[in-house]
Amino acid sequence: MWLIPKLGICQSHLPDLHYRYQTASATTEEDQLIVKTGEVTRVWKWTGRGLVTKQLSNGDNGNVWEGTTTGMDADWAYVGLLEGKKAELVQLTAKKSTDEGFTKTHIEVMAEMYYPEVETFIKYEIWSYPGAPGIRTQVFFKGKGEKHYTGKSSMSSNEISIDLKHGKNTKPYAAQSKAELWFVNHATAKDFVEYHVKGFDSNRDYRIGVSWWDWDKQGRRQSIKVSSVDGEKQVEIFSDRAVSDHPELLFFELPKEVLIDGTFRLNVSETTGAAPVVSEIIVLEEGSTEATPKALGAARKVQLDSASTDRYGVIGYIDCGASESTDGFIATGRVDRIPLRTGDLSKTFIGYYNDTQHRNKQGTPLIKELSEDQETNNWASMVLVNEASEGVIMVKESHKCVNQYGVDTGELIFRDNGLENTGTGVYPKDMMEDQYQPAWASWVILYSGDNTDAQTAVKEFDKIRYPLDPDRDIYMQANTWGSGNGKDGARQENVLKEIATQAALGIDVQQIDDGWQQKGSWEPRDDWYPEGWEIVRKKAKQEGVDLGLWAAAMPIDIEELKMNYNKGGFVSYKLDFANLSNRTNINNLIGKIREFVLYTDHQVRVNWDVTENAPRFGYYWAREYGSVYLANRKPDQPENVVYIPYLVLRDIWHLAKYTNIHKFQTSIQNVDRVNRGVSDAYLHDQAYAVGIGLVGTPLFFQETHFYSSEDIATIKPVLKAYKDIRREWYESYVFPIGEEPDNKSWTGFQGFLPGEDHGYLFIYRERLNEKPSFSLQLKYIKNTTVRLVDLLTGQSRTVDVDSQGKLEVMIERAGSFKMIRIEYDNKSKW
Repeated sequence: MWLIPKLGICQSHLPDLHYRYQTASATTEEDQLIVKTGEVTRVWKWTGRGLVTKQLSNGDNGNVWEGTTTGMDADWAYVGLLEGKKAELVQLTAKKSTDEGFTKTHIEVMAEMYYPEVETFIKYEIWSYPGAPGIRTQVFFKGKGEKHYTGKSSMSSNEISIDLKHGKNTKPYAAQSKAELWFVNHATAKDFVEYHVKGFDSNRDYRIGVSWWDWDKQGRRQSIKVSSVDGEKQVEIFSDRAVSDHPELLFFELPKEVLIDGTFRLNVSETTGAAPVVSEIIVLEEGSTEATPKALGAARKVQLDSASTDRYGVIGYIDCGASESTDGFIATGRVDRIPLRTGDLSKTFIGYYNDTQHRNKQGTPLIKELSEDQETNNWASMVLVNEASEGVIMVKESHKCVNQYGVDTGELIFRDNGLENTGTGVYPKDMMEDQYQPAWASWVILYSGDNTDAQTAVKEFDKIRYPLDPDRDIYMQANTWGSGNGKDGARQENVLKEIATQAALGIDVQQIDDGWQQKGSWEPRDDWYPEGWEIVRKKAKQEGVDLGLWAAAMPIDIEELKMNYNKGGFVSYKLDFANLSNRTNINNLIGKIREFVLYTDHQVRVNWDVTENAPRFGYYWAREYGSVYLANRKPDQPENVVYIPYLVLRDIWHLAKYTNIHKFQTSIQNVDRVNRGVSDAYLHDQAYAVGIGLVGTPLFFQETHFYSSEDIATIKPVLKAYKDIRREWYESYVFPIGEEPDNKSWTGFQGFLPGEDHGYLFIYRERLNEKPSFSLQLKYIKNTTVRLVDLLTGQSRTVDVDSQGKLEVMIERAGSFKMIRIEYDNKSKW
């Protein structure tokens, strides 16, 4: 490790740095920092105000991306704090790191700078993995930034934020089949709900909208009042108003006398009946032509536009299932910036939706992919930029989703001098004097070729950033919640039955879901587990099954996690109901889980989730701690999460395009128990449902003892065939192939193993497909003869793949699938 003494502020050259690990290296030449992976080179220039990227180059073909750095202080920025400020380089180091075992070995370059005018430190980390197609960077902030912050003047004059001050957010299952999501979500409390609404100009006119409904028919009567922030000025808007049992939207003029400081408090109180509820708050401004608030979905916007007048426009909105709105938020700063050419560039923006609870319909895809010449995009986690088959990819390592902005996840912005990744995730109030606060990280990846090559480059870097340990990360899991029995599924006698069935099937992990814990304590219930975890732990060991556990992410503390690990020996933890709506919560949860995983010497894995719309984890962040639980898919209620085979397959197909699907738990249900009025699952056999879930990390979201003996006889050989090849399946790059699943397609997945003479195909002929054969487009295999081995029957045949990579496949019966080993004449390569 090289440690450089503090430099003078006028120093124009960087100190000597020469560090190498395998094909990766970090060196300095005069005012340049040069970092290489062996595949990619990135060159920064020291400006006296920071480091700015001047060039990217692809080692495969020497292709270079470069542009002007004129006017650029650094790759990072913080609006209202760092602009134009001179920096002192405190230290520049390079060392070998694994981030305490959470990622693959890499060179960690660290540049620490001090900005004396604003008493702020910046730490800039660069991770260079040997042989990787890209480089990861991350900025950290420390110091007295809040004291010197002057960003208010640079923000939009009508930046509306709506913060919950009293009450809690909820989304009752019983309401979800009765109304749209924006009404189902609401804030409630025993006595009153209060919001602090900010960002007003007291010289303008505003209207406020509030929606509510008596969703459970409790005879609610509610009042609304608004007040100044100090409570001295109060105006009652509605007094003792009956709440309809159907959603209703009420508008009122905002009294100017409450806008003492450009903010006001909104109070919704119960007068008679049950606890008060409020579903939405809408802010309209007279004469406004501002852009639609980020939190306002397109469908709801159409409805609100029809309810408002030409004089007013929507400038603020909150779905009260969230604790605060992101409407009008401007990114705090920039975390990355790269130069681009000025030629004919194509741009493809990519993002994934969370709230999978409400994306279980044909018209609710999991992915949003848009090829369009946008200058600014605030929903995408990734952008592909291509010119003449040479491409660069920028990825936000954040919890952003298409439908969830999260904590200052910013935008992807194209400017004349390059591409910017904005949004630090660190607000001025978050900065601390004695501890660095991490901003969202950024990946920059280079590739040559078409979209398949772009997918490959993303998957390759993802596998390096979030590596799999075969002995820890490859498993099939069952969970006690998904059969519809709720907490009763976690009873000890039920868990013991489950362990026996899972041992018979060959499932690796039995996860005990909600219900096991004592009220007010994270210890097992005395009435259900009179000997604590001893009996189930002994049974699991006897049957060769590992145990997993559910807990609420925020309330359970580190000592309770350790205690249950020590007594129960759990290897996987489903952490639910995370609230990551601010930097404090993010740091606390991630810090707790990091400490816990280290305590177990990396023997446990966490299952995050993207099932709700709240800001949680997203698809490109925090997977070093485990996998992502993709979706609740249940047999009966509520209807919006009922298991529908082709929609489960579609979501996996979408997800496999730009992620490593092995890091996502994919659901399997008992088709005989699924609601026949909602789903056609009963028209499929159990093997087909299992075959869908084997693509990712298989999750039997059900109590498996409900399988009949005939079902077990059907499923067991499928799981055995899968377990025989799953280690290589996890090592492979999995691509979606064929047609998008729609219940009548030929579709599937290709597991490609670079440098090997074989790979794998999972192929599905959907239930309404009338064609017994199909010409399937493969990735990276063309103009050769292959041998196809059916892993379930052992039968094989030799066929040709044509010059376009097309392979003729056959499945006799619709609603069936095949697992195939495909063998080539020559070893495959990209």
